Parts: sequence; structure tokens; C-alpha cells
Amino acid sequence: MDKNPFDYIKRPKKNQGSAKPFGIDTMKLLIEKAEDDWFKIFLALSFFTGLRTGEAVALKWDDINLDTQELEVKRSRRYGKDLTPKTQKSNRVVPIFDELMPYLKSQHDLSFDISEYVFLSSEKRPFNDGNRIRDYHWKHLLEKLELPYQRLYDTRSSFATMMLSSGKFSINHIAQMMGHTNIDMLIHKYNKFIPSEIRKIDKSIGLF
Repeated sequence: MDKNPFDYIKRPKKNQGSAKPFGIDTMKLLIEKAEDDWFKIFLALSFFTGLRTGEAVALKWDDINLDTQELEVKRSRRYGKDLTPKTQKSNRVVPIFDELMPYLKSQHDLSFDISEYVFLSSEKRPFNDGNRIRDYHWKHLLEKLELPYQRLYDTRSSFATMMLSSGKFSINHIAQMMGHTNIDMLIHKYNKFIPSEIRKIDKSIGLF
């Protein structure tokens, strides 16, 4: 055979499961009670930017501009390799909100002089992917706090619902920050978590 017939078979998409965002108080608790300083910062970054776990572990200091308060997502890390992000839209610029700035400055003191990567393992090497963080740090933190298991990926869901609930950002803007290919995905996944706005409608507005 000249060609492998399996080359033409598309791999089925992995089912990520339903989004289950954390409440604000739980987010603060998780960050506060994380045992290692770098893990506190990792969680803060995840909650305040909506980065995918693979994008967070692939982040390098050259991607972060603390002066303009922006970071660029250029890659994702998997199996110890830096790969292109999930989609073309995943290459994006994400704002660093004021609340996140102290955390990133602290992480700068921890790892900037050691590696080009922002987050490092106990061996002072970049993580191969997010599995070790999930299995050895995330699960342990949830057990310590006696919280039911939720995916580490739900830090991203939490960011999406916070942005939508705030009412300060357009849906298109939020989709761009998260690297979604279109706003339909954002609305489909997260709209059910947003409190109803029906009672706030001005009923005196003329429709015709």
C-alpha cells in the first residue's frame, strides 16, 4: 500500500464535559489555601485570564509585558513539547487585570532568573503539560479543603462567567480574550450560568 488509510480518518474530539464554574468565594479560597507560592500564582493566572492549562504552563516571560499589562498566548505545552495553540483564534493578546499584577510580579521574583518559562516544577524545569499540576497539586488542594472534585479546566469556565456576569465586556470581547473561534460557543457553554436580566429591562421603551 502506498498510503496509510488511517491518515484520512479524523480523530474524534475529546468530550470536555460540562462547564462547572466556581463561585467567587471558592476561587479566593483555592488561591489562598494553595500550599506553594507558584501554585497560588498559577491559580490566580488561570482564574483571572481564562487561559487553558496547556497555555499557562507554556507561558514564557517574553510573552508577558507588565508595563502594558498584557500577555500573548502563542503556544500550548503537551507531552513536554511546545505546540501551536488549539485554534488560530487561540493566538491572542489577553489583558492582565490589576488584581493579577501582584501575583505575576511575585512569580517574576521566583522564576525569571532561572528559566524563560514562567512556571517551573520542583526540579526547576518547565512542566511537560498540566497533568502533574492536576494530579499532585490540584486534587490535593480540593481534598484538603474537602471540596468535591472539579476539573482544573473549570478555572477557565469561572473566568468566562465572571466576565459575562460583570456586564462590563461585550460577548465578542470575552470570546477574543478566551480564544474562542466564535461567540456561539461562548453563549452555548456559559449563558445558563448568567443571572437573568429580564427584570432590569426598561418597560417604558417604545418598540415602534
